[in-house]
Amino acid sequence: MEELSSLDIFYLMKEFSVLERSKIRKVYVEMDEVHFSLYSAQKGSGTLVIGKNYIFYTNKPLNHSPEPNAYCMHIRKRVIGQIISSFEQINFERIIKVSTRDFDIIVELFSKGNIIITDKEGKIISLRSSQSWKDRELKSGLVYELPPSRISPVDMKVAEFSDALSESDKKIVPFLARALGLGGKFAEEAVFRSGIDKNTVCSEFDKVSAGKVCKSVKSLFCEKIDAYVVDNDALPFMVGKYKDVSVKRYDDFNSALSSAFLLDKEMAVVKSVKKAVGKDKLELRLNVQNNRLKGLLVSIDELQKKAESVYSHYGEIEKLVAQLKDIASKHGWEKVKKKVEGKGKESTNITGIDLKDKVVSLKYDDLVLDVYYEENLAKSADLYYSKMKKYKAKIDGLEKSKKNSEEEIKCRDKTAEDKARKRVLRPPVKQQWYHSFRWFISSEGFVCVAGKDAKSNERLIKKHMNTDDVVIHAELAGSPFVVVKSEGKVVGKKSIHEAGIFGACYSRAWNIGVGSVDVFSARPDQVSKEAPSGEFISKGSFMIYGKKEYYNVELKLAFGLINNYVNLWPLDSIGKHTKKMVVIVPGRDKAKSVGVAAKKKLYALCSKEEKEVLDIVGVDEFASKIPSAKGSVLK
Repeated sequence: MEELSSLDIFYLMKEFSVLERSKIRKVYVEMDEVHFSLYSAQKGSGTLVIGKNYIFYTNKPLNHSPEPNAYCMHIRKRVIGQIISSFEQINFERIIKVSTRDFDIIVELFSKGNIIITDKEGKIISLRSSQSWKDRELKSGLVYELPPSRISPVDMKVAEFSDALSESDKKIVPFLARALGLGGKFAEEAVFRSGIDKNTVCSEFDKVSAGKVCKSVKSLFCEKIDAYVVDNDALPFMVGKYKDVSVKRYDDFNSALSSAFLLDKEMAVVKSVKKAVGKDKLELRLNVQNNRLKGLLVSIDELQKKAESVYSHYGEIEKLVAQLKDIASKHGWEKVKKKVEGKGKESTNITGIDLKDKVVSLKYDDLVLDVYYEENLAKSADLYYSKMKKYKAKIDGLEKSKKNSEEEIKCRDKTAEDKARKRVLRPPVKQQWYHSFRWFISSEGFVCVAGKDAKSNERLIKKHMNTDDVVIHAELAGSPFVVVKSEGKVVGKKSIHEAGIFGACYSRAWNIGVGSVDVFSARPDQVSKEAPSGEFISKGSFMIYGKKEYYNVELKLAFGLINNYVNLWPLDSIGKHTKKMVVIVPGRDKAKSVGVAAKKKLYALCSKEEKEVLDIVGVDEFASKIPSAKGSVLK
């Protein structure tokens, strides 16, 4: 949810009366929010959350920084211990005044947002940020002034409203949204209720049309609160725009708001969400690999320098080793070693002799060079190059392992992020009994339920079929039964036809690749488990007695996003909810490749917000819905 409109605040203030007599116990400043910790005998402990363009109350525990900043301490000194006496929306603006005995806390939820504390004479003694406009200035020490007044939709007269319309060249919806502070969704609702074309330009209104819109605007203030959230947008009552959309209802408007805004806060940190399980192991392994890689690179560089140093001092080293070998031939290497490593060294270049490995250690260019005194000097240099090759080979393998570790961490974090985003973008839907079957909502609003196999067919007919429902079956053995739930209403032919398409598509007809098939409908009292004499009815099968109504259906289904979930329904039923759909028909392509193609095609049709949902939807979610695990995307 982006921000609160003036009408949102109007209804929210009705509910905030329960927070009156609350004591301010603590204040926290978190990024762009200020949290007032409250306690009241009626609501218990909770937090009043104030952001740049929103405000809500929640009982949920919130995280707070252990060290308050200077601004936080400044507020605490003034308001902690104060009792809230009232909440008031000022002049139908996005301004709320929270009154206490000694101070007024004024919350402005527009522009950059602000929280201003004034004394009872209106003098500003504290504010979140100083702001200045051409006709208004907010600064500590000044008397608080309201923004310039505008038409109040609460008590406006038709003549006043008509005059304002005549002076505007905007269309009616943007005018109501901005000039009256209704916000986009309520502006659309007001125009919808008036019956006026929403594309009408304000200056074209006559007094009769202006009166209709004025009346519909005022009706927005007379609604009984029936709060809900749809597409993470909280509303205090149902509007026509969402009348046929699945919504989540709440006991009060504040609960709906807090749910929407807390989800937004969660979404804001989704990108930093890390999966705790396995995190330390993976990152520890990557750190070890990085350290080993650095060590190998250092070793290679050192070996390179040593090999070059051997060749750089080749003649000098060769001569020195020859001298040592000559002395050793007379006195033995043991005496040479003692003499070299004792006080009477033959050369300052010699740092030691290893008799076991037959190595003389020499110091040149600030490097210690190991020379095998019984081998050709070139062989000693070549050994450095050989070690370099081995280390370089290790680097190649280590870099591959490091890349794999990085990919694992990236994949793990992406998975954790996707899961978190799924929880935000697609919160769990309240489970209905028909969710364990195949199902869809017809274009007329009827729930149509189909069996998945013999067992679910049996359960559907025996447990969930009522006397006033309609039963549909394709004229093919082994087809699923489809039950259209009437809920006491008359089921239209359109719904029956869509249910026939749905049942036929999940029958053998799709698998064998036919384009159309005959289906029939019947009443529940025609369905029986009693077989004719001498015959047997298997599980999931039923006899249909009496007259059946036959019709032919074309095998076509369409993918579409409904309430952020992917559905595969008949074209007319999915078209009731979205115009962005991808049609599939029987074909030979495997389900996964059909899913890939369908997702790609649907992605190209979607808005930015819808694409964000599809980003977290796996191909399997498409593929699992495709009949007979094969088909073709209609081009």
